[in-house]
Amino acid sequence: MTKKPETAAAAAIPVPPRDGPPEEVQIATLLARIGGLHTSAVATVLAPLDLRPKQFGVMNMVALADGPSQGEIGAAMGIDPSGLIATIDELEQRGWLERRRDPSDRRRNIVALTPAGRTKLTEGREVARRRAQELTAPLSAKERRQLRDLLAKIA
Repeated sequence: MTKKPETAAAAAIPVPPRDGPPEEVQIATLLARIGGLHTSAVATVLAPLDLRPKQFGVMNMVALADGPSQGEIGAAMGIDPSGLIATIDELEQRGWLERRRDPSDRRRNIVALTPAGRTKLTEGREVARRRAQELTAPLSAKERRQLRDLLAKIA
């Protein structure tokens, strides 16, 4: 008698045969597959807010860094400076970000969220949180923490 999978997700991903790819390759492949599916899903839930994932990421970085320079944002996110400037320009045109002179170093510009940007970021975080809950729904709270910790260790 064969045991039925406990979830639909378990049924969707077959266990690779022993002579299949090495375990490390299986892990990397699953991470890439899940990452791609999640990125696409996040883009879908952000679209009604008129936000793209890259814009959402930049806004999050600005909020977390509390007045970073464009260079600091690019370095932290691994974004090419030319692409970052275009994204910041778009967000500035929408009134969600602004560039300011750093009061402690007049040669340096910092990027800050506007009040409208903070509101938009809050909306984006809420839809992204709901999507992440869907993604991690098959896991217990303990398993989510373990997965987060393991992924952080790899990163």
